[in-house]
Amino acid sequence: MRRRRAWDSPWLPPPGWVRSRLPIPDAGPTIGVVAEWFSIEVFDGSSSARAWKRAYGDAVIAAAHTEGLIYWLWHELGWGVVLEVDLPDEAAWDRLLAAPAVRAALDAVPDPIGGLLVHRGRGGSTGVRWPRRPRPLAGAGAVALPQPTEPEMHAPVAQVHLAP
Repeated sequence: MRRRRAWDSPWLPPPGWVRSRLPIPDAGPTIGVVAEWFSIEVFDGSSSARAWKRAYGDAVIAAAHTEGLIYWLWHELGWGVVLEVDLPDEAAWDRLLAAPAVRAALDAVPDPIGGLLVHRGRGGSTGVRWPRRPRPLAGAGAVALPQPTEPEMHAPVAQVHLAP
């Protein structure tokens, strides 16, 4: 078996590769437009979601390029496919969803009733965009509830006098 070398990794450049020596212009702050992630999740239905991806994926990506697509990523999961797109802003996302090619692709999902999720953020099980508010601790770390301060009510006791 062949030994694995450092440059066999897909994340490292091959040996002899040199970065470009172009000067970086000093145009002020380096933070530009912050892009937004959006997702289209397609579930399996009467046909495979992978077949839907093969049929409509290129058209959706081409339409996204016209809206300023920065990056995209397909995930093929056991229950379907997820397309994550990185667009400049939410207006580009709205224009992408209104594009005729994307409308046709979304209308042709394998399960038209419950087989499509279109939402902001990364797809799959990435969680929420904002952290949840902290909940009170349960068990030993919880604070005891105050006891009621009402006086206890007892039924009156009949007084019985016994003769000596």
